[in-house]
Amino acid sequence: MSRTLEDLARRALSILNEVGAGQSGAPEDLDVARRELPGVLASLYEREVTLFEVSEPVPDAMFTPVAICLANAIADDFGADDGTVSKIAGRTEAAERELRLLKRGRPSYRPQQSEYF
Repeated sequence: MSRTLEDLARRALSILNEVGAGQSGAPEDLDVARRELPGVLASLYEREVTLFEVSEPVPDAMFTPVAICLANAIADDFGADDGTVSKIAGRTEAAERELRLLKRGRPSYRPQQSEYF
């Protein structure tokens, strides 16, 4: 089962401790996360960390690592202290490694590019 981009924004806020368990979060906080989300997903896709683009749902296996990357991108917007920022940055590196491992060895379902001489 895949999750929505809205779910991803909520999870990123919970990683930053901006929302409590079972709460949806303030609309303005969700707006910040939603605004940054396309850029984060595009960056992960362009660096070949993930195989999906912004319009696609996020697979469950990739949900938490992508949420961590989004939380890292929006941490400054919420005035996170230096300890929290460095902790999330370390988690982001691990999340990107996990995303690359999930991607590795799986078909991309893209046409093979031909090279002509």
